[in-house]
Parts: sequence; structure tokens; C-alpha cells
Amino acid sequence: MKVCSHCRQEKPLSEYYITKKRLKSGKIKEQPRYICKACDRKAKRERDRRTPEQRAEKHLQDKYGISLNDKRQMIINQNCKCKICPRSLSKDDLSKSHVDHCHETGYIRGILCSNCNRGIGHLQHDTKILVSAIQYLVQAEQHVLLLQQLNLVGNCERFFHALPLSQALLDSGCQPK
Repeated sequence: MKVCSHCRQEKPLSEYYITKKRLKSGKIKEQPRYICKACDRKAKRERDRRTPEQRAEKHLQDKYGISLNDKRQMIINQNCKCKICPRSLSKDDLSKSHVDHCHETGYIRGILCSNCNRGIGHLQHDTKILVSAIQYLVQAEQHVLLLQQLNLVGNCERFFHALPLSQALLDSGCQPK
């Protein structure tokens, strides 16, 4: 028996959907959901009745404490541009813009395009990793510029991705044209 967290009624486990969760050990743990099947179906019907705009409004309110109009105003305040890159954002099609926020404090930093939002997410919102990524790109650009200045044969460029530039030049045997 289990108590449904929605209707607060005690029901047999057969009245709950089962979720599967993979543990760190690799084993799969099965456990009943927190709400019963009847409450789950009722909640799904309610979700399905809402328009996409109503669902977006609820999502913004629940997650960030802002409305769709607040998000539109933030985009306008950013001159309809992503806060990181120059990509244009539409104040009408809000599905292509994302509320960027601090995951520790909830502070809203701005509105980003999908690429920038994913980028900082993949870099774990960590400024040290972002600085390291910038340094990596700058060094790679410097290597390419040096190759262009030396006018090296094109097929030798594959040697430069893993070795420091001076060592790669010595070891590859590549000669300027």
C-alpha cells in the first residue's frame, strides 16, 4: 500500500505506474510513481487542455517567477539580441529564446539564444572552464595564423592538433613552400 501524494488516498501498488531508474552501479531500480494512475491521468488531461502559451506561462512562473510578458520585456530591453552573441531574438516566438539563470541563487542573468544557452550549460556554467575554452581557441587560432604565414603544405596541418607548434614543426618534416 502507498499514499498518493496528490489525492492523499492509500491505494495498492497496482494502482501506481512503475518508474525505472538506473543506479550508479548499473542496476535498474523499479519503484512506484508518487501519484496514482487516476491522478496521473487527470493531471495529463489538464495539461493537454492548456494552449502552448498557457503551458509556457506556467513553466516561466513555476521555474523563474516571471510571466511571458516579463520575458518579452527582457528581450526588448536587450534590443532583441542574445545577451552573449549578436543573434536576433524574437519577442513573439519565445520558444527559441531561453531564460539564463544562476542555478544556485535563481538570479536571472538574461535571455539567450539556444546555442549560447546550451554552450554555457555544456561548460557547466563555470567561468574557469569558459576562460580555459577561450584560451584554447586563441592558441588554436595562433597556430593556424603561423601556418598561413609560413605557407606550409596543407597535409601537414594534421600534426599540429596534438603537439606544441615548435615540436610539431620539427617532427613533421614539413617544409615551407
